[in-house]
Amino acid sequence: MARGLLISYPGYPYTPSSLLPDNGLANLAGALIEAGHEVQVLDYGTVDTMRRLVPQGLRRKLSEIYDQVSRARNDCMSGLRGLYLLSRLHFADGRLAGYRAREVMRIAEEIAQVIQKRKPDFVGFKLWNGDGFSGPVMIAEFLKRRFPELKIFAGGPHVDFFRGLIFERTKAFDGLVYGEGEETIVQIADCVSGLCKLELPNLITPDGIERQIKRIGDLDGLPMPVYDENVYPSMKGNGKIKIVVLDESRGCPYGCAFCVQSVKSGHERRVKTAARIVGEMKRIRDHNGIRSFRYAGSSTPSTLMREVAIKIMEEDLKVNYCSYGHVREFCSEDAKALKESGLFGLLFGIESGSQGVLDLMNKPTTIEQIRTAVKAAKVAGIFVVGSVILPAPGDDKDTMNETFELLCDIRPDSVFIQFPGVYPRTPWVENPEKYGFDLDAENYCRQVMDYKIKTLFPPSFWSPLPYRLNGMRFRKFARITEQFALKLERNGLVTQLTDDIAMVGSVLGMEPMGFKQVTARAMWTGDWEKMAEVVSEFNEKSSCKSQKK
Repeated sequence: MARGLLISYPGYPYTPSSLLPDNGLANLAGALIEAGHEVQVLDYGTVDTMRRLVPQGLRRKLSEIYDQVSRARNDCMSGLRGLYLLSRLHFADGRLAGYRAREVMRIAEEIAQVIQKRKPDFVGFKLWNGDGFSGPVMIAEFLKRRFPELKIFAGGPHVDFFRGLIFERTKAFDGLVYGEGEETIVQIADCVSGLCKLELPNLITPDGIERQIKRIGDLDGLPMPVYDENVYPSMKGNGKIKIVVLDESRGCPYGCAFCVQSVKSGHERRVKTAARIVGEMKRIRDHNGIRSFRYAGSSTPSTLMREVAIKIMEEDLKVNYCSYGHVREFCSEDAKALKESGLFGLLFGIESGSQGVLDLMNKPTTIEQIRTAVKAAKVAGIFVVGSVILPAPGDDKDTMNETFELLCDIRPDSVFIQFPGVYPRTPWVENPEKYGFDLDAENYCRQVMDYKIKTLFPPSFWSPLPYRLNGMRFRKFARITEQFALKLERNGLVTQLTDDIAMVGSVLGMEPMGFKQVTARAMWTGDWEKMAEVVSEFNEKSSCKSQKK
């Protein structure tokens, strides 16, 4: 038997979604426990981390700046006022960076004390982007100095994207796990117990050897995730928004040029059965008192969604949940049943209102399919989020106007709009010229591995990303994205509110726009007391205890 410690340090939780439990670590914990190993999960995506990472003395200044930036937004932060606000933002950003670097080292010392007490045989880190990469690296290097014999591993999205290049950045890890980790983590636990050698699928070792990837075929055979407080202490109290993400499917067969899902989970779609999915819901409800969920898969089959909805109603589960939706597969006739089963919201990948742009992005949908799916879901009372990439490859004034007109016609309840993020190992990097990108494909991964989003600033004032789109530099196309979002808002559309967080607002009885404004302000300014109120009230109202009342 081995003892493991799994750690997620995502940095400051700038969006409410960052406060959700980490389903990946819960899955790994379940796999280790079923195999007879011990494990504890340390998840720092909490309200308390908000408190720790914004000094009390800076919060009032951030509140003042936030109000000023909000008023200046319509004027594009131009002129002398814009320069003044940017200077204040740079001052606040500098103070926060130094403060947070020191706090990371305090967290590292706390983790060292846990290691001294629990004496784990191995530690596993989840690597994200930004501070979710630099922070864990700092902590891992500290632990390696303190405990040279301790085996330290890492997995997560950053490993899927950057693989062995991470060893150029740090020597703190004894191995990196890419792809799916439930089987590999158990084998690692066996190896550190002396039962085998570290020559495992999905493992990259510091010598540069990348073992062959292995996908898990039978998702029903996976152990149940574990969110019990003795294993996952952050689930105690109200540090987390208690919406559990369910791995109902993995992989995506569509191959959109921009999409990262196939990088992580492959092109072959694998699904759990409706019985297994509902079984997970029941177990989490009974063991943890939670009845709010979100599907993790990026293209959940409509047939599976319908089967789950029917089983939920048959068993009278009384759950709330939301999901990604694919307009090509969405069955309008199922919309009413999905809503009656407890489905709150769907996030549809609209991407563009121009058929030519969709075709260039390898998005296998039509404009008519988008119209039909969104309107059918809205008629059924489902909260619809439309995800849009703009400007996209091939976009010009006419195509962007097509996107605007489509959105104003179908009127999603929220539009999540983003500029084209170019992720490693996607076709946009592997064949950039085809899509209108100008980037150094050979060195791109090294250039962006440590990239940090400056979340205090509008995107056009972030550090420029090292690529051009349609001949435009970063600041120009990021500014187009900002202006498009403003145009949508002036036409009465909510932007940047995701389906899971809209579900939180719905439970609290708040209108989407009002809830977005409350949470955005609280997260940006470090108002952890306000977020603590929101989280506590949601957890209370959405719990099984509340349902029994």
